[in-house]
Amino acid sequence: MKYDDTSWHYDGDFPQHLSKKNAATHIGMFLKWIIENDFISEYYKIKYDEEIALVNQNKITGAQFLIQYCDEKLTADEINNYIKPFVDFYYEEKYLEDYCIHLANAIDKDDSIYTVKDTTKNYNTIKKAVSDRYQQWQLNQ
Repeated sequence: MKYDDTSWHYDGDFPQHLSKKNAATHIGMFLKWIIENDFISEYYKIKYDEEIALVNQNKITGAQFLIQYCDEKLTADEINNYIKPFVDFYYEEKYLEDYCIHLANAIDKDDSIYTVKDTTKNYNTIKKAVSDRYQQWQLNQ
């Protein structure tokens, strides 16, 4: 299953003056949360152990990992079976809404989610929102 793909975002309301890398920011922040919480698949842990360590050390961002090692896509291949039910529910239903709400101050005058900078500060903001949603989801299981 493919949850998201940067190429899906290149048309429509994607600001043409931005780098296509900006389409990876929101996906990469979610992927970084997956990596930090050790929900990455065993295949990826084995194949990209050193690169995952770089994400965890904040030496590369989740978006950079997504672009370089995931073919710019977030799929079921990157995540472990334990977290798939949460990702199935949350990423499809609530993630972009949370992203827009919690990072509203990071969206510039273009009023586009693609203008959010791929920074640790912004990641930490959305990380808390995702973690809160995950805790709520666990309580309802």
